[in-house]
Amino acid sequence: MTVILLVRHGETDWLGEKLAGRLPDIHLNAKGRANAELLSAMLQPLSLAAVYSSPLERAMETAEPTARASGKSIVRCELLQEVDFGDLAGKVFSDLREMDLWKLVHSSPEEVRYPGGETLVEAQARAVRVVEDIHAQYETGTIALFTHSDTIRLAVAHFLQMPLAAYHALVTDPASVSVLYYAKKAIHLGGLNLPAGSLLKVKPE
Repeated sequence: MTVILLVRHGETDWLGEKLAGRLPDIHLNAKGRANAELLSAMLQPLSLAAVYSSPLERAMETAEPTARASGKSIVRCELLQEVDFGDLAGKVFSDLREMDLWKLVHSSPEEVRYPGGETLVEAQARAVRVVEDIHAQYETGTIALFTHSDTIRLAVAHFLQMPLAAYHALVTDPASVSVLYYAKKAIHLGGLNLPAGSLLKVKPE
């Protein structure tokens, strides 16, 4: 059995204010750095087989303490990128909520292509692919994937066979861990939105 940990990056100063998207140079703030250390302590007892991360700074910075403690190098993985919000990246949420497109994201996300970016269908396919690709490399073991909220929620929604429009109902807070158990061809959700520093136990292989 493969255990895949989907870890959302820690807090930044953009949280709840602006849509960071794939913009560069957005770093963890003090709380985000503290939670990255809590995540490291939380995951260290699991004897990680590998540590993967989105290439964005906030994800890499969250992964660094865990990689250091586990003696692993971080594998930068483009498939773990944030959703490509295209021209919407950098906009404040108060303005986004007034846009018809943003309202459509929440009512009929399967119809949305972000201007200059990707569709949510494409983003979900990418999120699913990275889980399946990593499972193909590791028949057993626990692997940590440091990534972004929508990437996690889209993947979990797929494996729970939820309609795309329902993925908004899933919650993944900053520095939270969601757990997928991958046995043969079946994937089971072992935990969702577990906060940094909580006790994390995984099923025996």
